[in-house]
Amino acid sequence: MYSIIFGKRHFVTKKYNYMPIFVEELPKTVKFGLMEKFIRSDKWVDLSIHISPLEDDVIMKILDSDNERLNAEISEGKILSSRYRKIIRKLESLKEIQDYIISGKGHIYEFSLFLFPKGINFNQSEIVYNEISHEMRRFIFKFYRPYYRQEIALKNLLPTGEHIPEKPHYLHTHGLSAFFPFLSDYIEMEGGIFYGINERNGSPVFLNRWIFPSSHYIITGTTGFGKSYFVKLMILREVINDPSLRIFIIDPMGEYSSLVKLLGGTNVKVGEKGSEINLLDLQGNRNFREKVSRLRNIFSIILNLNKNEMAILDSILTSLYIKNGDPKISDLLDLLKEEQGGDLYYSMERLFTGSLKNLNSETRVNLNRKIISFDLSNLSDEYLTLYMAIILDHIYGKVSMDYEKKLVVVDEAWKLLKNEYSAIFIDSMFRHVRRWKCGMNVISQKADDFLENPYGRSMANNSLFHIIFKHPSINESVRHFYKLNSKEEEYIINAEKPKTGKFSQAYFISHPLRFPLKVVSTPEENIFITTDPDELREIEKLI
Repeated sequence: MYSIIFGKRHFVTKKYNYMPIFVEELPKTVKFGLMEKFIRSDKWVDLSIHISPLEDDVIMKILDSDNERLNAEISEGKILSSRYRKIIRKLESLKEIQDYIISGKGHIYEFSLFLFPKGINFNQSEIVYNEISHEMRRFIFKFYRPYYRQEIALKNLLPTGEHIPEKPHYLHTHGLSAFFPFLSDYIEMEGGIFYGINERNGSPVFLNRWIFPSSHYIITGTTGFGKSYFVKLMILREVINDPSLRIFIIDPMGEYSSLVKLLGGTNVKVGEKGSEINLLDLQGNRNFREKVSRLRNIFSIILNLNKNEMAILDSILTSLYIKNGDPKISDLLDLLKEEQGGDLYYSMERLFTGSLKNLNSETRVNLNRKIISFDLSNLSDEYLTLYMAIILDHIYGKVSMDYEKKLVVVDEAWKLLKNEYSAIFIDSMFRHVRRWKCGMNVISQKADDFLENPYGRSMANNSLFHIIFKHPSINESVRHFYKLNSKEEEYIINAEKPKTGKFSQAYFISHPLRFPLKVVSTPEENIFITTDPDELREIEKLI
């Protein structure tokens, strides 16, 4: 046995100090799931909600009584104008409730709400009280502390089915549902694909990214914890769900080759014969001005151009496209030598007649295939970022030519974000391609890769969906951007290493949804997407 100590504004049990809050007035308008914000908060707070259905004739008598009282107050004529306006609004509200009952749309309920911030000592409970009360003011709750009435507060907290309502509220069915504290994260969208299991409630997640204004994903996490496996699994399911989907993949590590081959797509081994791309190719698009803008950034990646050189290049490229609708690098060098010469010409001439001479040719890559992957695993680090940007530019030109559904996958995005000009380029593409019904999956090893880079942060702000796999630690920028509480941080840090062909763990965030996601595949799907060397050797025998 132990005693409960009652104070002026708190009471103490064996484990906790409680600082009760009684809700006096509810917000005028609320969104569904309002109370779930308190339930899922990492702050220590208990909720007590009491709901009692009222008979229609009982509530009508109460409403009639309130009507008479308010009308009598108006008839006396001794009220201030501000009070008069409040009474009129109250009468209008009563009329709406009466009409609601008479129409049979629902019922009226007596509703009482109590919150109990708590801590292991008085000071901690006071801190939690201040945090919770701040949140309640933000949501326009009016509330008070029940001084010297802690026994009543305790009765209202205990799950006995009894309470002492000091200031009950009357809500109709629809209004009451907004205060239900447990929203299900069960997601089943028409035309959606299976993403995995919501580990919070065990429900399956079926999501259709294409019904949203933006279908972009940012996917981050430590190497070896399931990022690429998840992306390949989603590609496979998207293709099965909609065979008309066109997919372009930037694959710096050569991880997608077997999947693309099994799906009947094309793997382009960048750097080998047949992979040539004309850097200046418009691909039949006569609007060259956007292309010129993108080319300035691409040339700057390798040449580190100053503002004067960028202006010269802009002028030369514009003249070149006006004169010759399908130029090559050799045409650019000729015009540059003729009109400018100087250091810019010699720098470009050495580059494009030397190590990058394969960019001075006709384009031999066919982007009209349904699925095409660019394998850059044979390139040196020196040119990897440049080629990633060049191929993305080529893809950009293609996806902007029609409104068919398309998906662009960019793995190892940190390689683009580390260079200012390639970061500008991918950020611009990320913001603009959705107008042509194109979604992007951008994958990197850390959430910091995006959040600590101005262009990466712009991408994060423009991404509707975020999938966070294992991170060894969470820093302040990640914590603040994703508004992670301690439980969510713990889940991300302790995410299990995936078991081949079975499952991996990630945290799914897409406002207002956020939940731990268990990514699962079938043995048949695993054949398409495994990276296990032994399994890959067996698969090669079957292809």
